[in-house]
Amino acid sequence: MDLEQFHLDVADGIATVTFDRPPVNAQNRRTREELITVFDAISDRDDIRVAILTAAGNTFPPAPTSRSGSTWCTNRATMPVTIAWCASSSTR
Repeated sequence: MDLEQFHLDVADGIATVTFDRPPVNAQNRRTREELITVFDAISDRDDIRVAILTAAGNTFPPAPTSRSGSTWCTNRATMPVTIAWCASSSTR
């Protein structure tokens, strides 16, 4: 998987997906494409039961919507993992 803006770490059935696009984790089209790629890969794995989305640095961007109204991810009701959206501890 060729990712420039995300890092994936898996341990004990937990996938931690870290968004890392310095300096402020701004989003672009590649962000959306990579996020879909990484969560599609996660959903194909039997060893992952929970996915946590977090961000590096001091900022966690809100989930944007485009002019067409689409968001980062499509509705994946059949995905066999639970997704948790988490801000990094430095932003709290």
